[in-house]
Amino acid sequence: MKLILHTDNYGYETSWLIEDVDSEELYNQSSTTYSSNQLYIEELCLDPATCYIFTILDSYGDGIISPGYYEIYYNDNLIRPASAFAGSSESTTLPCGLN
Repeated sequence: MKLILHTDNYGYETSWLIEDVDSEELYNQSSTTYSSNQLYIEELCLDPATCYIFTILDSYGDGIISPGYYEIYYNDNLIRPASAFAGSSESTTLPCGLN
């Protein structure tokens, strides 16, 4: 999985996590503080036979504001096109068995 994240003016509010479909948390990126208005590329090796849920979080609750955005690729397929989001969180289910 590849996450492309461009933080907004409040990068330190942004974090994300990955859970399996049984809500078992597998990755939690809350320990790293992102800088504001920066581009980050995070790559993780995930088992393609397992179903995952990616959740991006904003601690203030206003989401990532444009020009900030995030997008997700899974096994080289665009799963979530680049855009901002509103609110405290947004989840994307990654396809199961996508090779």
